[in-house]
Parts: sequence; C-alpha cells; structure tokens
Amino acid sequence: MDKPYRKINRNDYEEIMNLILETWSIGEDFSNSKALNLYLKAFLFDYLAWSNYQIAVTNNNKIVGFLLGRSDKKSCMRQWLSFTPRSLAAKLRLFFYPSGKTGLRILRITNRVNRKLIMHHAKDYQGELCLFAVKPKVKGNGYGVGLLSEFHEFLKKTKAKSYFLYTDTDCNVGFYEHQGYQLISLDTVRFFPGEKDQAKYFLFCKEMTQ
Repeated sequence: MDKPYRKINRNDYEEIMNLILETWSIGEDFSNSKALNLYLKAFLFDYLAWSNYQIAVTNNNKIVGFLLGRSDKKSCMRQWLSFTPRSLAAKLRLFFYPSGKTGLRILRITNRVNRKLIMHHAKDYQGELCLFAVKPKVKGNGYGVGLLSEFHEFLKKTKAKSYFLYTDTDCNVGFYEHQGYQLISLDTVRFFPGEKDQAKYFLFCKEMTQ
C-alpha cells in the first residue's frame, strides 16, 4: 500500500499537535485546556524553528506520522525567523497559568539536559532529527521507517554525512537501537523536587551510508 509523503503546511499544525498529545503523556501535567494548547504550540514551534525539513505521511488524508529534521548544510534562518516569535508568544501567555508554569519548567529542563548531552559532540554532526512521531495505532506498518528513509534522502542530497537525535524514556528507544543508531551519551533528570522516578534522556547518532 502506498504511503504518501508530503511537506507540512500551516493547516497541519493542529492535527500534528493532536498527534503529539496522542503519542506522549503530555496532557497529564495540565489542568487547564488553554494552557495545554499553548504548551503544545510552544513545543511544536520550537522544533519547527530549527527544522529545514518538515514532512508528514498520510493515510486516508489524515496525518499518521511526521518528521522534523535539519541538515546543517542548509540555512534554517527562514524557519527560525518565522517560528521563534510564535513560540515566544505562546510561552509568554503560558506564564499566566499555574499549569503553564509547569510546562515552562519542563521545556527549560529538557533544553538544559539536551545541551548537556551534546556539549562535547556538537561539532561531530551535520544534521539533527528534531521531532519524529507516528500514531500509536498504526505503528508497525512501516510509516516510521518510511519517514526516516525520506529524511535520509534529503540529507544525502545536501551532502550531510551524519546526524544526531535526542530522545527519552517516553519514546520508543528500542526503535532507534533496532535501526542501527549509536548511543553517544545519556543523562537522568527529575523535573520536580521529591519525584521518585527519574526520566532518562539519550543522545543517539547515525552515520549516513552511500
């Protein structure tokens, strides 16, 4: 069965935010639906700002997966100028909601641990797999592998030889291991004082083959 891939456009953002909500347990941290919507916008726009490759895969005209990535061989300035102000606007509005402040804390700590993971490796890579998700109900049907294949073709055209990605224990870490990604570093973090469980964050890399 054909799996049509296409560029993401502005009409897709709401559908993609719903897919993010369905894929990860983000909604559990928010008691206010407006704060949750603002958090999802800030979350998505942050990734769009650093992505010069934005693709979705559809089934029956519905998005069932998407991938945001970047080749450092191409400029991201247009995307950064477009999406950074939107992300900042959503974050400013989040500040006025109690659960919004929780969301801001999660974003801040996530960014901090990611910077720590990449600290000694950033110069080694020429791209990033920024954000990648497939609807849970259709996993196992080749959509994820197909999205990665499309991304790899883009990287090859730009002559990027390797890329990295961040992931954590809320994601399917085993998928990346199965696809041949190399684990570079990991760290643990607690988002709030007194939390019993620590989230694990991982840095993986992938070398491009000809």
